[in-house]
Amino acid sequence: MASLMSRPLPVIRLIEDEGSSLISEVYWPDSYLSNSDTPRYEVINLEPEYDSTQEEASSSTGGTISGPIEGILRHFRFLNATVISPFKVRDYLYRYPELVELLEYVVQKVYDHFNSDIQLSLEMYHDKETLYESLILYIRQYEYSENIMNVIKEIRRGYRQKFPKNVGNFLLTTDFHLPG
Repeated sequence: MASLMSRPLPVIRLIEDEGSSLISEVYWPDSYLSNSDTPRYEVINLEPEYDSTQEEASSSTGGTISGPIEGILRHFRFLNATVISPFKVRDYLYRYPELVELLEYVVQKVYDHFNSDIQLSLEMYHDKETLYESLILYIRQYEYSENIMNVIKEIRRGYRQKFPKNVGNFLLTTDFHLPG
């Protein structure tokens, strides 16, 4: 009669790296493996994919905020914009979902005023001393005109008038970096 041996389950730890990717660190506490203490690493993607059926279903059941948030993040990927620390950006948008409509408005105005060879970068700013947080959308170009800040200020005035009661902090600006 054969006997069954149970193998121990792997120990898995999730680690967030600098680029906001999650890495799973797997240890197999198995005496049959020659190097059981050597971790094995694997990059995993835990970012949910946008599903239009989810948005349709949620709108028919009273609505949720996940459809529009995932939709705007998908739109940024479509525009080849960068989203630095996407988990932090997503978390902030879930805390302040009214920023989704403002982002849609601002992106449209940016493309109305600038040609298509710009790059957008959506990032979180966090001041550790004051705990101030803000979502920042940077405009980056290969060649900057002298009036770029005037155009940005005009767009800012427009969104402050259209969205005066936003709870979350948002800023459109440039850092004069080249697209990258």
